[in-house]
Amino acid sequence: MLGNLIGDHSQLHVLVALGQGSVRFNELQRRTGLHAPQVQRALDRLKESGLVLPKGLPPEGSRRPLAYGLTPKGRHALQVVQDLQASAEQHLGARVAAEFGEVFSAHA
Repeated sequence: MLGNLIGDHSQLHVLVALGQGSVRFNELQRRTGLHAPQVQRALDRLKESGLVLPKGLPPEGSRRPLAYGLTPKGRHALQVVQDLQASAEQHLGARVAAEFGEVFSAHA
């Protein structure tokens, strides 16, 4: 599961964006800079992995829930990613850590 997550930048961007709290789909798009289909695929995969949970019922005429949030498992996965970034900074230097951070963070 973690290998699939780390290998998919879209999932990582969405995971990090959700680390700031529950958010609506359009806000996820804005925070990540991803296109709607990329966000939807990432959310679908994260939901399948048990890392993300839809919150609230979809508004009338919509297929999407009101918001999405991290599950406890999702918060743990986010912490692992953040720990990897901190370890890169500590052991590999600021330049490598900055590059690592660009990969493992949202565009916000």
